[in-house]
Amino acid sequence: MEENILLDQLVERYIDNQASEKELEVFFFLLEQGKLDDILMKYMDKSQQTYITNNISLASQKPGKVKFIYNTRAVAAAAVVLVFLLAGIFLYNTRVLNQDTAVKYAQISTHNGELKSIELSDGSIVFLNSNSTLKYTDNFNGDKRMVELLEGEAYFDIKHDAAKPFVVKTGKILTNVLGTSFNIRSFKYINEVKITVTKGKVGVQSNYTEPAHIRQVILIPDEQADINRNTGSIIKNKVKSADILNWREGGLYFDNENFRDVSAILETKFGYAIKFANDDIPNYRFTAGFKSTENLIDILNALCLANNLKYKIANKTVLLKIAKNKLKPMIKKQTNPI
Repeated sequence: MEENILLDQLVERYIDNQASEKELEVFFFLLEQGKLDDILMKYMDKSQQTYITNNISLASQKPGKVKFIYNTRAVAAAAVVLVFLLAGIFLYNTRVLNQDTAVKYAQISTHNGELKSIELSDGSIVFLNSNSTLKYTDNFNGDKRMVELLEGEAYFDIKHDAAKPFVVKTGKILTNVLGTSFNIRSFKYINEVKITVTKGKVGVQSNYTEPAHIRQVILIPDEQADINRNTGSIIKNKVKSADILNWREGGLYFDNENFRDVSAILETKFGYAIKFANDDIPNYRFTAGFKSTENLIDILNALCLANNLKYKIANKTVLLKIAKNKLKPMIKKQTNPI
């Protein structure tokens, strides 16, 4: 009952031209859903009744001549309601008729330690890293080819099509290409999204701010864009793209990454929790590559040797702590963010 009262008030505010912008959004949404039909019909009935009984009067008693005085607002309200009722019916019928021709999407995910190769309808190839999810369409009928990397890491080898750009959506980040090869890493537990180009040219757009202040950068081979998830700022660095693709062989590669991100990747890959005994350790940085045959112990030994740390393992938890004779960790200088 309370819901009906609220809907009735919403329709009345719309007819009286008093609805706010938010109320208008709700009105048209409910209209398309068909939830206002009964109330709108009631208002039409009221308008018609008012029209007949109260707003038409005889201004002259001369035989054969009847002059009508209309309540313009009531008639207009009824007309507007009728128009939007018809519009609602049209939207509903259009939606039903187009169900068969709607774009169909597929979604594919990989588990821990699983790698997959996907061929898209245009002949482009996507290599999906473990613990990753890609959403894509079974056809590219529009003016662009768009896919969405929902989580994880993927390498894209895109077929050239000058008339139809290829776009990868990653949260608020768009990667635009015509035909090239590049890698995107976007794990939700890591604060930075990394986009690396191996061939061709890639445009990266960060939509974290108003359109007039959109951050964007162009990448060529062996260049990488690091995008901060919180601010959308972009840092462009020179890298060895071949090292970045080490994951395709089941390996790992860290390029000046902080221990917070390194530990998150190791936790996901090996199933061990990694803790820090000192607050400074998460900010240490690490650069190294590892083959698929190297295990967690091999990686921990390299981490500790490079940063004068030691570790202890108990109950599938790794505790990293600073060893005696502390050495200052090496931190690679980065360029200013865009």
